[in-house]
Amino acid sequence: MELIKQLEIEITHLLEASKDNENVDCSNIVNILQKLMELSLKQKEIESILNQLNKIPDREYNFYLFKAYFHYHNKNKLKWLSYHKTQILLDFYAYQENKSTSSDFIFDIDSISAFININIEDNIQLFDALIEDEEIKNDIECQNLLYANKYVSSNKLEDALEYFFKVYTLNKNNWYALYFIGVIYYIQRNLLSSINYLEKTLQILNNSSSVNKNKFISDCQFYIANNYSLQKNFVKESEAYYKCLAIESSYPYAKNNLGYSLLRQGKLNESLQIFNECIKEKNDGEFPLLNKIRVLKKMRKYDEALKFIESIKVPIKSKKTLLKLKTELLSLKNKQEVNNEVSTKNEIEENPAGKITPIKITPINIAESLNNQKEIENEKMIEIFLEQRILNNQEVLEKKLKMYQANDGTHGRQFYTPIGRIDLLTIDVDTNDFVIIELKKGKSDDEVSGQIMRYIN
Repeated sequence: MELIKQLEIEITHLLEASKDNENVDCSNIVNILQKLMELSLKQKEIESILNQLNKIPDREYNFYLFKAYFHYHNKNKLKWLSYHKTQILLDFYAYQENKSTSSDFIFDIDSISAFININIEDNIQLFDALIEDEEIKNDIECQNLLYANKYVSSNKLEDALEYFFKVYTLNKNNWYALYFIGVIYYIQRNLLSSINYLEKTLQILNNSSSVNKNKFISDCQFYIANNYSLQKNFVKESEAYYKCLAIESSYPYAKNNLGYSLLRQGKLNESLQIFNECIKEKNDGEFPLLNKIRVLKKMRKYDEALKFIESIKVPIKSKKTLLKLKTELLSLKNKQEVNNEVSTKNEIEENPAGKITPIKITPINIAESLNNQKEIENEKMIEIFLEQRILNNQEVLEKKLKMYQANDGTHGRQFYTPIGRIDLLTIDVDTNDFVIIELKKGKSDDEVSGQIMRYIN
């Protein structure tokens, strides 16, 4: 391959120049390696690249990241881990010397893993190796962040939360920990707490000099929008999507979801304009195509909607949805009288919004369970059920309760204390007393009572 021959020439030139103590620009080597990473390489080609890279002394030139990449894809896990960890430790020393934030350091670790494209199991192995490193052990904040990231990768979100809160206890300005607390609470449908922690993240980021701030600001706004969507607060939802797009105009699915939020607010012309922009920009996959049909249907422009369906040339995965929309449009067109209000309830349930959760987990589905307490089987679902009853001013435990809200906006569900998180911290409306609700499955009365007494103390 021509690129590998060019790499060999450039590395030979580098080594000859280093003998004469000349300063050599390594940018050509870096550019060639980056191009090679974009190709589907055969094992012999990867081995040839590694043979060239191994000629470069590690101590004189920092090619650890590229060596880690090609060793990983050559399935030499031992050498991959060694080079990968070395690169991270160099970043760790730079973080300590420059007094940058642990948030940026941990984000750099995520970026390096994404660069090498390692799988989840190997990512966990990497975190284990870093956690046990003697240098990092001396930095409790960083070590706790590594534990938290390990548990996020393992999909053990409760364990991850514990470590993110440990970091938050050490450093109230650690935006990385606050961000993930907000995201995990969103996944667990702890919506009010999620918004609170995401807004705290935004406050810190807006006053931060972090080079990563814009990426996380747009992420926060996207998750805040999704929280408001689940609460059916479509006005605040669309406001958050607008803020997200102001930071990153091509943020995945934000524009499509904004259009759908406007549709649910009855702002049909604005919604149609948004979907047309998405389609023109070829953003957000098939969702804007289907949603444009929904808007035209809502506007009673049945002919225009049917013509648009015929004009679609790209493959549509949701063929059943498209066929259903077409059938409804033909039926409505043939009716002489159409009701003034055409319900979009079924359309909303089809989840026309785009992908909204980058962490791969199965979200809690409680739609039917809330109407039938016999179907509630785990603590989280009971927790959501009780919270919704309290927020809807319904009695719980034969009491009228309200959710506790701290001065900083912290919500009473999963309320953090130094000894753990209270499932539901509430206030008795009649007596103004605190009421702690703790949900436990398969634990003795004494054990649960002891935990509640520690919360009270």
